[in-house]
Amino acid sequence: MIRRVTVDALFGPPLYSHASVVEAGTKLAFLAGAVPLDAEGEVVGEKDAVLQTEQVLRNLEEQLLAVGSGLEHVLATSVYVVVAVGITVRDPLAFTADPLSMIVVAFELDHCSVALWPL
Repeated sequence: MIRRVTVDALFGPPLYSHASVVEAGTKLAFLAGAVPLDAEGEVVGEKDAVLQTEQVLRNLEEQLLAVGSGLEHVLATSVYVVVAVGITVRDPLAFTADPLSMIVVAFELDHCSVALWPL
């Protein structure tokens, strides 16, 4: 069974759910849209990758809480960035486990003020 969750504390996604949970002997949650937007849909830290990373982690925590989980259970992350020089896109202290991470440098993203866009 698949349960799709839209998180009230986050800006509403246009065509997807913030999380999908599959229970097949164990619970798996697949998250989307942990972007650097506040609950009103405004970009946090315009073109500032550090502030945007902090907002993305706050949003990710909200998504995980909404499905009964936490950062310690994150298996993998994918992050798309347009700014790649001299930034750390993941605070190692934010995760108690060490998830797989993929970082892709993109030439352009959907929103011109966004420096990073996790998927």
